[in-house]
Amino acid sequence: MSGLIYIQTDGKVLRKEAAIMKKIALVYTSASDLLLKTMQDAVRAQFDEEVEIREYLDPSVIDEAKQYGYVTEAGARKFVNMFEKASAEGADIIVCSCSSMGDVGANAKALYNMMGQKFMGVDEGMAAAAVQAGKVIGLIGTVNTTFAPSTHTIERAAAAIGKDVHIIGKMVDVFNAGHDEYVSAMLAGCREIEDKIDCFVFAQASMYSYADEFKAALKKPCFFSVDLGAAAIRKALEA
Repeated sequence: MSGLIYIQTDGKVLRKEAAIMKKIALVYTSASDLLLKTMQDAVRAQFDEEVEIREYLDPSVIDEAKQYGYVTEAGARKFVNMFEKASAEGADIIVCSCSSMGDVGANAKALYNMMGQKFMGVDEGMAAAAVQAGKVIGLIGTVNTTFAPSTHTIERAAAAIGKDVHIIGKMVDVFNAGHDEYVSAMLAGCREIEDKIDCFVFAQASMYSYADEFKAALKKPCFFSVDLGAAAIRKALEA
C-alpha cells in the first residue's frame, strides 16, 4: 500500500510516493513479555520494511475458559470486541493469537474477509505445514482448552488439500513450570507418542521458546505457530 506526499519546494509542488506502514493486530488472551517480544521479532523479520504491531490482550477470557473448560459466551464476546477494536483502529490484518480461541477466530474470519478485512489465526501456517508432513499428527498442549480448537484448525488445513489426517493429542501439565522441569516433562510426553506419529504440532505459541531444544531431542518434525505464523502473516498481506 502506498500514499502520496506533496512537498512545496521553491514554489513548486512535487509529487512523491511514500510507503504506508502496514498495521498488524495481534489479539491474545494473555501473553508473557517474552512471548510478546518473540512474536514481534518473528513478524518483523518477515518484512524488509518497518511494520506497526499492535497487541490486544484480555486475560479474563482465558481465565474463564480454564474455569469452565470451554470458551464462554461472554469470553467469546470479549475476544471479538478486541477484533472489532483492531479493525476500527485500521489494522491491515487481524491475527487471532491464542490457540484456545481458534474456533472463535475461525468463525470470525469468514465474516471479516467478507467485509474486506484480512484476518487469520496464528496457527494456520503451522497446521498447513503439519498436514503436508504426515497423516498422523501429534498435538502437544499444556492446557485442556487448546485441544479442541487446535484439532479443528488442523482438520481445516487437511480438508483444504483433500487429505485425511489422524490426530493424537497429548496433554502435559507443566503450564507454569520452570525451564528444566518444563523441557523434561514436555520431552517425556512427546516420546510417549513419538513412535505413533509422523510429526508434532506444539499448540501454544509460548512453546516456541523451546523450539531448538525440542527439535534437537525429538526424531520427528516439529511445527510451531510463531515462525510459521509470522510467515503466513506476510503471505496474507501480500495476497
